[in-house]
Amino acid sequence: MKPQPIHISMMMRRRRDARQRRLDRLPHVAEFQNYLVMEQQFEKSLAKSLGKKAFKPVFKDDWASPLEDQMQRMAESGKREEHMARMKYSPELLEQVRQARITKIENKTREKERERRGEVLSHTRKRMNKGLPAHLLGAKESLRHKMLLDPSEGGYTGMVKKMAGMKLVQDTEEMENAASNEIKEVEEAVWQEGRRRAAGSGQ
Repeated sequence: MKPQPIHISMMMRRRRDARQRRLDRLPHVAEFQNYLVMEQQFEKSLAKSLGKKAFKPVFKDDWASPLEDQMQRMAESGKREEHMARMKYSPELLEQVRQARITKIENKTREKERERRGEVLSHTRKRMNKGLPAHLLGAKESLRHKMLLDPSEGGYTGMVKKMAGMKLVQDTEEMENAASNEIKEVEEAVWQEGRRRAAGSGQ
């Protein structure tokens, strides 16, 4: 899964930390068990040396029960982790992941189409608000950077993107060059009328 969700990463880290804590605790529990066995052996030898004199041992078997339970729990946790590590992905899960990837591509494609229609989405604003690194904070580079992040592909923005090597869905420059003579005549007439009106308003 890419990018991996943050809660999945944190879950994996918590499990790894818990496993490390168990491994760190294991030698301490084993050491306490050895101390307990040594104390029990000492009390037995002491009782044997005293003979018929009354002696009440302190370190009985019930002292070992909590330590044995703790060791058993840690062993079971290790077995469960080993079992999980050997588990294989089910066909249902693999199909779900494959379908999720397809859906993501479809969603991104629809998002790009909406941007090309002129819609400004939250993703569009986030992308356009991304700043440059510190060594490229000049005015010229900042303007070029904004052009490259702009969803438009026409006019000066399209030219800048084309010069940067970006692939355009619709190359407006090629479309203009391939326009018919009739369209070019209409465009020229519009420009002529605009210049005539500008000259008339200036007088």
